[in-house]
Amino acid sequence: LIAAKSSSDLGSPLLTQRAVLPFIDRRYEAYAAKLRTALRLRKEAAAMLLKQYAPAGVSWTLPEGGLNLWLQLPESPGIDKLHALADQEGISFLPGDVCYAGDTPSRHIRLCYSQLTQEDMERGLRQFLHLLDRHLHSIRQ
Repeated sequence: LIAAKSSSDLGSPLLTQRAVLPFIDRRYEAYAAKLRTALRLRKEAAAMLLKQYAPAGVSWTLPEGGLNLWLQLPESPGIDKLHALADQEGISFLPGDVCYAGDTPSRHIRLCYSQLTQEDMERGLRQFLHLLDRHLHSIRQ
């Protein structure tokens, strides 16, 4: 790892390393504990919202580690169209097929719950789940 890091960035500046060292020595453990708690609360809030608002036929996996929710949509979900609709509403998700090798179509999407504040994540997830419900309803007709 040291060799790979050194060849990729030619080493971190010593001044930057020295500036960060006191934080790591004195505050990192408390910071990491606070961050773990905040992320656990976001994941739990996301799980509650999924239980309340996820359309019929949608299932999900909550991570034991990591920062993303993995949703499985019903047959023929039209993820490309859903992605375009979500983009128009300022909602971002990762279509599952980009997580697989090859051109295998996927019924999965990945939603990140770690990038936003809990309030923004909750608002965005509710908005996304309502959009998903409308989208799935439209393709079933």
